[in-house]
Amino acid sequence: MGNRVADKVAIITGASRGVGLEDAKLMVAEGATVIMADVNVEAGQKAAAEIGDGAQFVKLDVSSEADWKSLIALVEEQHGRLDILVNNAGILQVGEIDKETLEGWRR
Repeated sequence: MGNRVADKVAIITGASRGVGLEDAKLMVAEGATVIMADVNVEAGQKAAAEIGDGAQFVKLDVSSEADWKSLIALVEEQHGRLDILVNNAGILQVGEIDKETLEGWRR
């Protein structure tokens, strides 16, 4: 990554484990400020504490418009801008796309 993310502000969803957590570690190591967003509060807080300076955990349910509005307001208030968004959060839901309901899609 080099210095491409140095001094940037990033939100990473699904950041309490797996790919999201590794993205957060890498971006902080490369100089970014990372807001680690996830529904898993315990794991997210622990991960952000282990990463240390440059990482902050915020509870976020990506399917909640209210959570997104709150998160963006927090980022604007604390950092004045958002440079990077990594939409990593997701769930595995097996089915046929043409039979999926709107509720299922939003989940």
